[in-house]
Amino acid sequence: MKKNVILQAVRGGAISACLYAPVLLASPIDLTDVGYVQYGDGLSYSMPIAQFIQHGDDNLQSGDEFYIQASEGQIKDLVVIGTDASGQSSTNVAGMDHAYDLPSSSGGSDAAFFETGDAVDPGQTSIFHGDLDDTWDVTLAALNNTLAGDDMVIFFQNNQEGQPGTASQSLAGWAQLWITDPDGQVLTDADGNALYFDFTNDDSRYALVSEGGGGNLLGDPGSYTNHLRSDPTGSVDGDGNTIATDYVLSGGEVCLSLISGIPVACDPTDLTVTAPFVHNISDAYASYALVFPELNALMNSVFDDATNDLSLYTMHVDYRLGCDPNLFGTDADATVCSGLDGNDAIDWGKKLNGGGEKLWITAMYTPDTNIPEPSTLVLMGLGLVGMGYRRQRSKRAA
Repeated sequence: MKKNVILQAVRGGAISACLYAPVLLASPIDLTDVGYVQYGDGLSYSMPIAQFIQHGDDNLQSGDEFYIQASEGQIKDLVVIGTDASGQSSTNVAGMDHAYDLPSSSGGSDAAFFETGDAVDPGQTSIFHGDLDDTWDVTLAALNNTLAGDDMVIFFQNNQEGQPGTASQSLAGWAQLWITDPDGQVLTDADGNALYFDFTNDDSRYALVSEGGGGNLLGDPGSYTNHLRSDPTGSVDGDGNTIATDYVLSGGEVCLSLISGIPVACDPTDLTVTAPFVHNISDAYASYALVFPELNALMNSVFDDATNDLSLYTMHVDYRLGCDPNLFGTDADATVCSGLDGNDAIDWGKKLNGGGEKLWITAMYTPDTNIPEPSTLVLMGLGLVGMGYRRQRSKRAA
């Protein structure tokens, strides 16, 4: 059962007369029957795996359904939350913050960690209600105009420096989102509990879902609840090995079982396992789509009440990328951050290494449900076997 997202009280006046410039969007992405991993309130969809499962295409390229353009020229007119500082700093329309500048080696920055709370506020076209200094913010009026009746999806492009399969290609990520009302109060459920929505590893092992990480394959976000604005937690042992963390591992290589279709540990000697799907994929296209079903339901409940002034409701996004010095120490080259011990990788890396990542919002096609039934996994497996999948795959972009 999902947690109740009925508002305790929705306050406001007449619909705002403010006009918001239109935001250009590509066709809404359809994630129906696409497998995902649940991290707290968020569902993470792999774009390379989605293309393979749906179309049998193991070399994601321009023109494919799940090839989501990520170059600065392609996303500059979308709602950009963060972009690497090597190019333009995306200028969003009225009612939302501009994009945060994320570290980029070509931009002269090699920060191992980024968080909205420590970064310079990106500013905005004009002052809007509910804007905070330590989060990326958007009014629901501007967001409603952007989504045009569809649900929200956040795309993330993982672009670390380094070769696929190495610790340097991966990084740690965490986010928390919430909505405030005209009085600046966090929206609540019917019991008066504040509604915060987390993308979190939920204090679990820092690893891929196929290797015992904190994600849940096809999990139910209703099983996770947090009522507090909080910071991510984590711990390591004396040798620098990660014991548990709220940070999700992004950018790791994932393999699928040709029998069941589910993620499994990669083994080049096992002919029943696919070759790795790469998620550190340059700046050409998105690695992941992130969906928050309960947050979307909450937003829709506000959108649907014609008495609400949507310009007085604000969504806030607190996100962190890289090796958090508050949890793992300030030495960015230490094992706990780099994942490297001499020449041997002993853990997936956490730190930002200046490759340049991007996050942006667009719309998602919304059928009656976008969460696959468990039987989808069986169908995925049958499809893999039926396609006679060849393990000798074409080389992907690093």
